[in-house]
Amino acid sequence: MIGGVLVLVCLVAILYGGWLQFGPSAKYRGLTTRLDVQIDDATRAYLENQIKTDQASVNAAKLAGKEVDLNLYASISSNAYSLGWLAVSKEALDAELKANPINYGAWNNLGSVLEAMGDFKNARASYEKALDVSAGKGPEKFYIDEVNILEAHFAGEQDKIKAVLELALSTKGQTSWNMVMLGRWYNVHGDCQSAIEHFKVAQSLSPKNTSIGEELQTIEGTCK
Repeated sequence: MIGGVLVLVCLVAILYGGWLQFGPSAKYRGLTTRLDVQIDDATRAYLENQIKTDQASVNAAKLAGKEVDLNLYASISSNAYSLGWLAVSKEALDAELKANPINYGAWNNLGSVLEAMGDFKNARASYEKALDVSAGKGPEKFYIDEVNILEAHFAGEQDKIKAVLELALSTKGQTSWNMVMLGRWYNVHGDCQSAIEHFKVAQSLSPKNTSIGEELQTIEGTCK
């Protein structure tokens, strides 16, 4: 009986390996499913083997009728992302979030994977879900990722960008990042005095960051 289970697990692992090679591209037509990453052969072999080992553990738990350790999905996703296997990384995160939909870190990671795949609409939705589920408990990176994707791919939604920055301010307090970003927002929208005020706060928070002072000088020089 045990031997039969082991054979089945091995077969599943082999089939999974084939899916890694050929499956994702067909499912995600029009999106980037793989990226070329520069890593040495030893590291690549280690990551690939770790993915197969973790997936075998997932399948073994399922066959035994046990709960899957969600850390296995997180490991598969992380290692796959390091290899540039974006679709594989996404599938693992989907499975993790199906089991634990309040894992805001996983939601944000899914946003990063989807953004790398070129699925900007769903990436944005995942970033927003991370912010919503975390209710201010997540790191500032969540707000940075949301603002970055809005600026890069939804530039017409300037009010939304400001809303995210103000949300970051209310949950994280004043940081040099949100003060600079709000300063830039006000400057672009013609309120240079508010821009200067925010940059001065940012400068006081990060006095060794010379780029903040340089940008402040530029704004002061053009302020009318």
